[in-house]
Amino acid sequence: MIYALILAGGRGERLWPYSRISRPKHLLPLLGDMTMIQQTVARLKGLVSDENIFVITEGGQKAAIEQQLPQIKPAQIVPEPFGRNTAAAVALGAVYIERKDPDGVMIVLSSDHFIDKTEIFQRTLRDCAKMAREEDSLVIMGVKPTYPNTGYGYIKIGDELGSDADTKFWRVGSFKEKPDFETAKEYFEGGDYFWNTGMFIWKTAAIMNEFERHMPKLYGGCLQIREAIGAEREQKTIEEVYTSLDRVPIDIGIMEKAGNVVMGRADFDWDDIGSWLSMENHISADSNHNMSNCDFEQIDSKNLIAINEDGFVGAIGVEDIIVVKSGDAVLVCHRDRAQDVKKLVEKMAKNTKCARYLE
Repeated sequence: MIYALILAGGRGERLWPYSRISRPKHLLPLLGDMTMIQQTVARLKGLVSDENIFVITEGGQKAAIEQQLPQIKPAQIVPEPFGRNTAAAVALGAVYIERKDPDGVMIVLSSDHFIDKTEIFQRTLRDCAKMAREEDSLVIMGVKPTYPNTGYGYIKIGDELGSDADTKFWRVGSFKEKPDFETAKEYFEGGDYFWNTGMFIWKTAAIMNEFERHMPKLYGGCLQIREAIGAEREQKTIEEVYTSLDRVPIDIGIMEKAGNVVMGRADFDWDDIGSWLSMENHISADSNHNMSNCDFEQIDSKNLIAINEDGFVGAIGVEDIIVVKSGDAVLVCHRDRAQDVKKLVEKMAKNTKCARYLE
């Protein structure tokens, strides 16, 4: 039986001012009519049944997600009392899945990724689930880089593994953090590096064993939560456990330490929409390489990204600029600084006059 765990706790700070605390990017229809989390659930249809989909989110987002995903039972949408990064979120979801089916295979997905070619996506997940089940592997999906991206983590592959599946598999050599441009260029040209999609596939029992081995404090908390599921003390127990946990990504807490880690090649279009620069992959450009989702006109301007919820954007004599208008806020930044929008958000949070524009 295959289960899906969808992580929906991020705020999409690099997509401010569209994405805000009250409406993070996975709750927005950035690409199409459906929101990002609705698209995530929709592309699982036929592979994972609704009763086997679990969502881990922030407490303040639970009601909105229940409204957007009426096919998912409220009990399967589990709120964290506060964020403790992805290791804690994955462990919390694994506890709920393990309690339902100790022998199940779980797929871990982000709620805000763009994925095209659903048929290939599902085929790859099936192949990865088979690998995880038969070889007791921790499987991560990697995408072959198409350019030197500094906003993604990377996976260095080792020996290729034999398989009768359509998907190709390799042992994972190492994980690399988001690189600077020159390092990203080396990765891109080297040929043995893949983008880290953050999509994982493993047996629930296998990942719980890894938590016990490498993160015993978190594992001990999971046992407490498992005993409390369905009882009145359930949410209180989760809060008590989370209070003592460190903020650790699953890559650092588990994947870099585990032994049997395998990468499956993802041959579908993928993008985590990590910054406004990502929009150039999804919006058609004019002859001057200007991209916009709104009424737009320019004079002697090129390489612009213009995003506006409602209205017009005009540009004169500028280039390599991103302009985003949403509600009561406007962002203007150089294309090369798109990753720094998060730094601006952090600075705004410390300014009492500006913090309200983050809500």
